[in-house]
Amino acid sequence: MTWANAWQIATTKPNVMLFAMTRTPQRLKQFTMLGPVAIGMTDLYALEDSSVKIETLEDAKKVKYIGVYLSAVEDQILSREGFSNLIRYTTPRKAALSLLNRKTELWCNANLTAHSILKKVSPSHAKIKRVLTIGENRLYLAFSKGTDRHEILRWYRALIAVKRSGEFKDIYNKWLPDDQPPRQIELLGLSAQP
Repeated sequence: MTWANAWQIATTKPNVMLFAMTRTPQRLKQFTMLGPVAIGMTDLYALEDSSVKIETLEDAKKVKYIGVYLSAVEDQILSREGFSNLIRYTTPRKAALSLLNRKTELWCNANLTAHSILKKVSPSHAKIKRVLTIGENRLYLAFSKGTDRHEILRWYRALIAVKRSGEFKDIYNKWLPDDQPPRQIELLGLSAQP
């Protein structure tokens, strides 16, 4: 389902878990978070042949259009920073295509998923370049308010077990072979103590 639909369900119903969600101060108030399950960066991308020069967020506010995935963390971050040049797309693929088709000058996305999205929309491997890193993404399992405490604690114990056994590292390296998996475990918004 789209992120906007998943967000709507998770912010209005108990016993929902989203995988994976970037940790932000606002989201910490809305969810119980367990992780991190991945760490990446939020980046602005341009086409490799682009002449656009971006050194700061203020520079990015001056381009005509930036493509973002509707309601995703990139949309939320840039909106909070006062960007008025965002075009919101219903899927990450459409946001990526907006850059490839030159409908936008920039595309904002997490580095962990950018290249896999591009492979799906442009098998010939379109050339893009990172022009600015906005910040670090710490990705968590996010449990909606009202989710049963015992269920969350089962997930917490399971994450501890797979990280200790090395299974988490094996899975992580299968999907992100160039990155080191996060070792720490945080349960935010709920005490692990009985």
